[in-house]
Amino acid sequence: MASIEVDGNDARAIHEVAGAAIARARAGGGPTLLECETYRTRPHAEGMGNFTYRTKDDVEAWKTRCPIQLLRKTLVERRLATDVALDAIARDITASVSAAHERAEQKALCRPSRMRFRSVRQRLCAKGQT
Repeated sequence: MASIEVDGNDARAIHEVAGAAIARARAGGGPTLLECETYRTRPHAEGMGNFTYRTKDDVEAWKTRCPIQLLRKTLVERRLATDVALDAIARDITASVSAAHERAEQKALCRPSRMRFRSVRQRLCAKGQT
């Protein structure tokens, strides 16, 4: 299978290689694995110490390469979008996510007996295949 490594913080580069992978697939060339290399600026898990395995300087340096902020800068510099328009999009996204979160919080938790899927072990035990 074809594979391409790309800077995962460069939205334009990802768009370019994704387009090439799509064209290759549509032409019958099969799938392409895109390896978008990036850096996690938050701890590996919530509550985990953030600087036990890396330095604050490393994290701060990577934060300057935030793909969203880099794309925003490019769009504004090339006059493809304005800060006002991008701020409006960000507000719409935040409102949409907040509304979805609120709806999810209002839902009652499903009783285990009503869950659609059960664990493999439960299914095997129910069939007598322990």
